[in-house]
Amino acid sequence: MKVTIGCESECAFFDKDGHPVDTLAVLNGGIASKHHSFEGITSDLGRSSLELISSVCESGEQVRSSLRRCVDMIPAGYRPKFSTLAFGKRVPIAAKPRYALVAQTLLREHPKGDQCIHMVAPWASTQFHLGVPSVMDPGSVLLLNFLNNIAPHARLAVLNRYGILGTEGHLDIWQGWSAPHRAPGPRWFADAQQLENFVGTIPKVVTRRGDEWVESQDPSRLGDPESEGTIWWFARPRGALSTIEWRPFPSLEPDQSADLAGDVLKLVHAFWEYFNAHPGATWENPQQAERLYRHLGHFDLVPPAPLSEDKWWEMSRL
Repeated sequence: MKVTIGCESECAFFDKDGHPVDTLAVLNGGIASKHHSFEGITSDLGRSSLELISSVCESGEQVRSSLRRCVDMIPAGYRPKFSTLAFGKRVPIAAKPRYALVAQTLLREHPKGDQCIHMVAPWASTQFHLGVPSVMDPGSVLLLNFLNNIAPHARLAVLNRYGILGTEGHLDIWQGWSAPHRAPGPRWFADAQQLENFVGTIPKVVTRRGDEWVESQDPSRLGDPESEGTIWWFARPRGALSTIEWRPFPSLEPDQSADLAGDVLKLVHAFWEYFNAHPGATWENPQQAERLYRHLGHFDLVPPAPLSEDKWWEMSRL
């Protein structure tokens, strides 16, 4: 099958004198490419944060070209800074009604829910969308499980690869201010029905009615962007886009993101080759997937065996 990837690259946004600027005001919401779907730049959670969004790509070199086009869209006199914690721990939030409502609404499921936006905003990351036939496809569920299980190890491998320092606690910021089902965790779904049922236990946070965002307590569901956008797993299903979003990585320079995207594509291609070569195999728990890990162990992003729950939590807190 054809393997595709899209990259979302978060960074800080400064003027030519090195002062943080209001991204939303400068970009008027964002700038979309006139020639490539999805591609463009937009404001993000932090008031002075910027997100570069690539087109749907089939190689690391295509990601490189797309991200470079995104950088070229940045207006003259402004520059990005690719750093996971560029501003320190206190960052003003972008003036978007949805963000304030999410913080308010999460109080219903955690006493510290209103702190969530302020805890996450200082941090920037690199995320990949990996095309799948359907998030309910058996192979896609296994890919979701696999990417979630290896995520803490893969992040540390990337930190080591590029010599990145100062990102301690990057993955741990998602814990402690929402219901556990919404936050990252060492989960492994036996099949699509179990995944769908689990997602259905997570309450929605907000929904759009007309031009306004309003509180919602409806069950989350696969294929609903509003639901999936407030499920903060390290690998999460995005049914509306037919992708698995993999999001454990720190903010990276565009060329680093492109190089990593190429490696992720090779890994996912090898995954599908192995999965398709073993029809009828069962993958209901990590132990049944040990042979998959051995087969893919030559990738530095993959540990030699599935991470135990204890190891998963330990690595996620580094």
